[in-house]
Amino acid sequence: GRSTNFFVFMERANIEDILAKLRDRMATEDSIEGISMENVMMTILGEDRAADATEVALARRYCQELQGQHQDSEGTALVYAFLQTLRRARKSIDEANEITEFVRAGEGLKFELIGQAPVLSLGFTNAGQLPELGVRLVKHLSPARRRWRLVEKSVARGSTFK
Repeated sequence: GRSTNFFVFMERANIEDILAKLRDRMATEDSIEGISMENVMMTILGEDRAADATEVALARRYCQELQGQHQDSEGTALVYAFLQTLRRARKSIDEANEITEFVRAGEGLKFELIGQAPVLSLGFTNAGQLPELGVRLVKHLSPARRRWRLVEKSVARGSTFK
């Protein structure tokens, strides 16, 4: 997402002071340093998944596996950077969903953050054994609409109902 930061300087400020203030602000907003892994994980999961005990348990296990694969200092830095990226991406996805709900209200469209990796692996070799991130657009259908779609497909194939 995009946002605008405003700063008021009560005294005359030079460009270096302004840039330093902006860098400090950006570093503080994006940093996950000092935040527990549990809180970072819950932020990344989002409200719906964080409310589901099974999803939380699976996320904990996934984070443990990632940390287990990256135990040296370089690997720890990779996981840390990956989690920061996930957190920023989650914020962007949430913002996109708010905009979509406003613009296309009632259509059941929702963006979801996804990770992709080779089969039976946590990530790609050239990406430090971390998954690639992506976004998918999902259209949620009511149960009645799903059943109707099944009927439409059956009729199109020539099936008859008895």
